[in-house]
Amino acid sequence: MSGLEDYGVECDGVACSCKKGYGNSAGSDKSGYFDCEKCPKGHTTSSSSECVPCERGKFSDEEGKAECSLCPAGRYGS
Repeated sequence: MSGLEDYGVECDGVACSCKKGYGNSAGSDKSGYFDCEKCPKGHTTSSSSECVPCERGKFSDEEGKAECSLCPAGRYGS
């Protein structure tokens, strides 16, 4: 399954899922098809490969970020 990394998919030899920072916008059918898209700014990936907002006090200023960063001192995220 080479080349899937370009589409935000990673496989471990048994199953495939969206990479961190990518969300599965179409869900997965029985054939294992994934439609992984970069999470928007202000979001990261949940354990179920969905894009979710960053936690309070954290931010993501780029699409497809694997993790949200802590806000700098004197700043906050909602």
